[in-house]
Amino acid sequence: MNNYGIDYEEVKLKSGLKTILLRTPGYKSNTACIVAPIGGRICPLTIDGVEIPTGIAHFLEHRLFDTIKGDAFQLLSEIGCDSNAYTTFDYTCYYFSCTKNLLKGIQILFDMTTNLQFKEEQVENEKNIIIQEMKMKYDDPHNRLSSGLLNNLFIFDNINKDIVGDEKDIKRTTLNHLKLVFESFYNVNQLTLIIAGDLPKNIVSKLNKLKINNKQYNHNIEFGQRKETSQISRDYKHTSMDVPIPLNSIGVKIPLALKDKFKMTNSEFLALLGITENVLFTDSAKLCKEIRENKGSESPVFGGFIICKDYAVFTIETITKNSNRFIKQVKDILKNLEKYVSKEIFERQKKFILGMAISTLTVPENVCMDFVSDYAISSNLFERLSAITSIKYKDVLKLINEIKLGLPSVHVISKKGN
Repeated sequence: MNNYGIDYEEVKLKSGLKTILLRTPGYKSNTACIVAPIGGRICPLTIDGVEIPTGIAHFLEHRLFDTIKGDAFQLLSEIGCDSNAYTTFDYTCYYFSCTKNLLKGIQILFDMTTNLQFKEEQVENEKNIIIQEMKMKYDDPHNRLSSGLLNNLFIFDNINKDIVGDEKDIKRTTLNHLKLVFESFYNVNQLTLIIAGDLPKNIVSKLNKLKINNKQYNHNIEFGQRKETSQISRDYKHTSMDVPIPLNSIGVKIPLALKDKFKMTNSEFLALLGITENVLFTDSAKLCKEIRENKGSESPVFGGFIICKDYAVFTIETITKNSNRFIKQVKDILKNLEKYVSKEIFERQKKFILGMAISTLTVPENVCMDFVSDYAISSNLFERLSAITSIKYKDVLKLINEIKLGLPSVHVISKKGN
């Protein structure tokens, strides 16, 4: 496997914590992150018979910055670490970048992600903050466009719900809910530490000297997710919002299990998705040009894949007053999608994608965060990049055929009556 000049090492600390070291020689900055295997799709979930509310992963992300020594964000800032956290459909990531005090920063990450130190009162206070965040997302037309499309496409998978959760579930979240989830997913057997930068050779021995809570819990965890089908929840949805021009999105869901049919690894299949996205939606793409030239949209046309651990959603969207024309054009395009790719563009885009990806690996933060996004969905950054050169034009055509076989769904956001 080509690591593109980055020394990759996977070790287990004496605490049992899985650690991945990504050495990028010659760069002064470092990035470290802790990844927890819990995201918005974790529900439906019961632990010890207790039903866990949706949005629990995001709720924990908010509260874990409360440590016994103070707010972790502030503590990291005081030692020169630029920190943040985010929750996706599949995982939660806490990270910081720095030019010094790497080990001190990692100690703070350990303190916040392996010790639950907030109280019931803080849980209650957080609810209004999260509800306001939920409402802000709800008022964002572009966020509503995407979430509404996912809600159309998926029947059982929790990708059809907002990562933040709904107001009812946020309000019913208790300290006990958070404690059960924390003890089940925030322990040294579940968490992963990933560090990128010009790391010293003795980094492992230094990490082993840091304090970390390695207590184990024995909870009965039951996942209630029903298997998603090839069917969709609905083929059309209109959302009324006060927007100047209607927002329109059409999507098709693609199970990542197709990799088995294609005889590909996860990393190879993700490389195929990336190439196909760029072939269809590059600036000079025939697909986008045709929609605009036929007056399906007077605005730019965008598209690509929304990806989680089990699914990719192929989307095409635009802002246009001609919603009906756009929808009709895209449905016709989906029936003949192979017309909009060419071997020439395919070969050019392969080289472009690989070149752009390699250029981002010169920055430790990019290396770390790109590695995380692959790692959390059972892929490997370096394997995916190496796979780009092995993808064939016929593979793109096979994927396009699968998109054509999928059931499309439409989500339109416009003023009431439009």
